Amino acid sequence: MSTTIKTNATKETMKTRKTDQALTLQKQAISLLQELPYLRNALQNMWDDGSPECEDNRRRLAKKVRALEFALATLEPDEKAILTAYATKSSRASIEDICEELHVERSSFYRIRRRAYSRFTLALFGRTV
Repeated sequence: MSTTIKTNATKETMKTRKTDQALTLQKQAISLLQELPYLRNALQNMWDDGSPECEDNRRRLAKKVRALEFALATLEPDEKAILTAYATKSSRASIEDICEELHVERSSFYRIRRRAYSRFTLALFGRTV
């Protein structure tokens, strides 16, 4: 009997960890999507003094932008539209606005967003949620 209780507790703990990891990946994905326009702008306007540090910073920033653009390119058009709109608006009231703007039902919005998160995080982090 106690083994069954321990096994169930272990399963619940693993399930909670997996959910926590998924939420962390989703938060990171949204945060990175919100940063992307600023990263592109910084890369475009970065001043280069020819120093190795400046070149290294440019290389790292360019790599981050390329990774985000690659991850976005793996999405279907509807997934990309929903995920980017959600990242920029990101409030419960605006979900209705996004649904209206993109002509999708609320249930479709959540289904597409979940699929987009999966594909985006897989492309970006090598793991899916």
